[in-house]
Amino acid sequence: RTVPKARFDFHARNVDRLVTGAPVLVDVKMTHNGLESTDKVQFEWRPKTGLAVRLISPVGDERDGGLQFAIQRNDRFTPFETFFQLEFTCYRSGDVNLGTLDHWMPEGSINSYALPSVRVQQSHRVPFFAKPFGSPLMRLGDLFSQAEAIGPQVVALVGQGGVGKTRLGEEFGHVVRRRAGEYIAIDHATTLEKPHQFLAALLARLIFKDHNAPITDGDVLSAIEALDPALAARAGPSIEAVFSVDTNAEALSNQDLIAAFILLAHRRALQAPLLLHLRNLHWASVDVLRLLEAFLWQLQQFFGSPGQQSDQKHYMSLMVILEGRVFEEALGGAEQQTTRLFEGLLTRVACDRIECPMWDRATSHEFSDWLFEDAQTADLTSTEITRSVTQYVKEHVGGTPFEIIEFTRLLRDLGYVDFKQASGRVIATRPVAKAIRAGRSLLETIRARLAYLDQTDPELGLLLRAVGYFDDAVPYGLFVYLRERLASSITDDALEKAGFLSIPEPAYATLDTEVRFQHEHYFQAMQHERLGQADTQKIVTLYLDWLAACPDLSLEAQFLQARARLLQDDAGLNDKKAELEAVIERAARGNQIGLQMRAVRLFVDTFAWSKTGQEHLNAAEVISAALQEVALCETLIDSGDRILADQRLQRALTCLEGLTQKQISIDINLLSSLFKAQIRLSCTRVQALRNNGEPARAMAVAREIQAALELLLPGSAEYDESAMHGNFACALAYAAIGDMQTAHVYSGRSVPHARRLLGKASGALNAISTHGVITSRFDSVAALDQLLDVDIQSEDIFRGPEELYMHRVHICRARVHRLLRAEISDAETCAVETTQVSQDLNHIYATSFALGYLPQAAAAALLLGALKTVQDAEAALSWFAKSVVCAGRARQQETLLSAQSNFAQIERQQYGVTDRGTAFA
Repeated sequence: RTVPKARFDFHARNVDRLVTGAPVLVDVKMTHNGLESTDKVQFEWRPKTGLAVRLISPVGDERDGGLQFAIQRNDRFTPFETFFQLEFTCYRSGDVNLGTLDHWMPEGSINSYALPSVRVQQSHRVPFFAKPFGSPLMRLGDLFSQAEAIGPQVVALVGQGGVGKTRLGEEFGHVVRRRAGEYIAIDHATTLEKPHQFLAALLARLIFKDHNAPITDGDVLSAIEALDPALAARAGPSIEAVFSVDTNAEALSNQDLIAAFILLAHRRALQAPLLLHLRNLHWASVDVLRLLEAFLWQLQQFFGSPGQQSDQKHYMSLMVILEGRVFEEALGGAEQQTTRLFEGLLTRVACDRIECPMWDRATSHEFSDWLFEDAQTADLTSTEITRSVTQYVKEHVGGTPFEIIEFTRLLRDLGYVDFKQASGRVIATRPVAKAIRAGRSLLETIRARLAYLDQTDPELGLLLRAVGYFDDAVPYGLFVYLRERLASSITDDALEKAGFLSIPEPAYATLDTEVRFQHEHYFQAMQHERLGQADTQKIVTLYLDWLAACPDLSLEAQFLQARARLLQDDAGLNDKKAELEAVIERAARGNQIGLQMRAVRLFVDTFAWSKTGQEHLNAAEVISAALQEVALCETLIDSGDRILADQRLQRALTCLEGLTQKQISIDINLLSSLFKAQIRLSCTRVQALRNNGEPARAMAVAREIQAALELLLPGSAEYDESAMHGNFACALAYAAIGDMQTAHVYSGRSVPHARRLLGKASGALNAISTHGVITSRFDSVAALDQLLDVDIQSEDIFRGPEELYMHRVHICRARVHRLLRAEISDAETCAVETTQVSQDLNHIYATSFALGYLPQAAAAALLLGALKTVQDAEAALSWFAKSVVCAGRARQQETLLSAQSNFAQIERQQYGVTDRGTAFA
C-alpha cells in the first residue's frame, strides 16, 4: 500500500547575515505519518547549482553530485517528529538555491522537497587552516565524547583577539553536527549597556522555532510551560525582564532563570548531544557571569557523572565552551574595560582550559604560503608574483591569522591581490611596487585600511567612523539615517567590498536589528583615532537628531543620547548634566547596576572630579557625586578592581577636602552631608584595602574615620547611616589586624544605628550579623540573642537566599560556640542541641553547595567540622576538607585558613605529621 507523505518544515538560520565561506544552516522538522517502523530515515540531497553549494553535514555517501545520508529517529517525547540540521557551505554570493531533499520511503517510493533559497553576501572568509589547531580539536573531541558518555563538560577557550578562538569553536561545531550533535553559538554583545541581551539570546536559542520570526519571551514561556507549568509561573517575571527593552534587574530571580536554562538545555540535549559555544564573555558583566557560574555549577551537581557526583539525578549530554580573551586591558572606549572579570570566572569554575597561543614565525609563514594560490594560467610570471607578494606578507605581519588576513585585505584595497570566490583564498595580481604604510600590529594595519578609504572614498570612511563613534553597533534605522546623510552615494557593493560592517538584509531588519562591526578589533582601532572637530560635531548632531525623532527611547538609547549631548558644542552645561542625571536615576529605578555605574563614572569624571567640571557644580552636587562614587567603587571592589577603587576613592576624598577649604560659609546641614560623604568614601576605602590584603593601610584610614565620627551631629538626617558605616569600617580594620576586643567595641557601636536602618539602608544587616559573629567569640548567648532577634523581625530584610543562608550560618556559629564552650550544663539538652544544629548546618551546606552558594557552604562545613572534632575525627577531617574546597573556590580567605589549620591540627593529632596535613598547614 502507499504510505502517506511526511511533512517537512525548513528553517534557514541567520538569513540576515549569511556571507560567503560561512556555514549556511537549515533546521529541518519532519512530522511523520506514524506508519514507519524503522529507526532510521533515509535521505538524498541533490544540488541544483552545480558546485556553487555543497552539503557538508550530515556525513553520507556521495552519489551523482549529491549526498545520501540517514537520520536517527531520536525523540521519545515527540515520537512523530524528528529534528535535524543540514549544513551547507558556499563561496558564491547572490541568491543561492540549496537544492532538493529526497525522502526515501520504506516501501521504496521517493518524495522530493525543495529546500529554501538564501541570499549570500560577499565577504572574504578564508577556509579553515587546520594544522595549528589539530591538538585543540582533538581535545575538544575527547571532551565531547565524555559529555556524551558521562554528562556535562565545561571547557574554556582563551587567547588574545584574532588568534582563531571563534573559528576553532565554529569548526568544532561542524564536527559535532557531523557526529549527529547540535551546535548553538551565542555572542555576548561587545557593549556594557546590554548585559541581559546575552541571556535572552541563550533562552531563545534553546527552544525550537520553525520560522524566521524573532523569538519573544512568550515563545520561551510557552516552551517552558509545556514542560513545567509551575516553573513557567515562577520564572515568568524574570524571563519577561530579560527580554524587556528596560530590564528591571529587581524582577530577576537568578535561580528561576537557572532552572529555566537547565530545563530547556536538558530538553534540547534529549534530541541530540548539545554543544553550547558562549563567545565574547570577556565583555560580560558581573551579574551575568555570576548567573553563568551558578548555571554551570548546578549542571555539574544535578547531571554530573556518578564518578563526579554521587547524587546524580538525570543524564544530559551537554558540553559548554566558554570563549573569551584573557590578560588584556582597554578593550574599547574610554572606560578601560578589562578581561579580569572573565579571568575570575575561569578561576572559580576551575574547568579544562584550551589556550590558543600566538603563532610562531614558522606557522605564520606556512599559513601565508597556504593562503595564496597560483592563478590558473600558463604564464610563469604568475608564480613569481605570488612568491613575491607572499614573501612581502611574511616580512611584514604574523602572529595571528586575523592579522595576516587583515593585511591581505589591505593589499586587496591597494590592488595587489584579489580573493577567489570559489575557494576563499587569495590570488596575487601584481608585485608590491612600493612600501606600504602599515605598522607591525593589527590595529595599525586596520588604521592603514581606514586611511586608504579616507583617500579613495572619504564618504565611506566617515560613515564607518560614525557607526563606531560610541559603540561597536548601531540600530539599523540609525545606520540608514547616517548613510543617507553622510554617504548617500555609497553602493551596497562598496559596503560589502570594504568588509568592515555586518549589515542585515533590509527584508529581515526589525526594531531590534543592529548593524555591527564584523570584528571588535575594527571598533577598537577607531576608538583610538581622533576625528576633526567639524566631523565630530556633524556625527554628534546626526545622532541627536535621529534619537530626538524616536518615541519612547530605551534606557540604552537614552544613555547614548546623553553621551552625544556631552560632545555637542552648543549644548548648555546644565542640559548635559540633566540628561546624564536622568539616565542615572532611570537606571537606578530599574536596578540596572551595570549601566547605572557606567553613567555614574562618566558623570563624576566629567563634572565632579575634573577642574573644569567642578567649577559648574555647587557643594551639594559635589557631595552627591561623592556618594555616587561610593556606589561605583563598591561594584569595582565586588568585581575585583580593588586597587582602582582605592585610587578613585582617594581622588574623591582629595576633591572633598578642597571643597571644605573653598566653601567658607557652608551651612550646618551641608557640613553634615559633607562629613557623611567623607566617611562613606573612607569606609569604602577600608573595604578595598582590607580585601586587597593591606590591613595596615586599612587601619590608617580607620583612624581618620574615628576622628570624623567625633564631628557628627547626633539627630541629623545623616547621623545614623554615617555612624553605622563608620563604626563598622573601624571594626573591620581592627579585626584585620587581629585586635578582636577593639573590633567588638566598634561593631557594637554600629548596631543601634543599624537596627534603626534595617530594611532601609544597605549594610545594616551585615553590620548586625558581623557584630554577632564577633560577639560569639566572647559571649555566645548574647550573640545568639542578637542574631535571632534580627531573624524573627521580617523576611523582607533579606535581599535573597544567599543573604538569608549566611545569616542562618551566623546563628549556627553562635550555637556551636555555646556547645564547644560547654555553656549548656544539662547533658540531654546539650545532645539535643548538638543534633539540631548539626541538622541545620547539614541542610544549609547541602542546599548552598547544590545551588553554588559556596561562601555559605564553606562556613557551614567549617562549623560541622568543629562540632565533629571531639566525637569523630574522621568526620571532622571530611568536613574541614569540604570547607577548604568551597572556601578556596569562593576566595573566602579567613574560612579557608581556618579550615586548613583545623584539618592539619586534627590529622597531626590522629596520625602524626603527614604530607597532606603539612600541605594544608
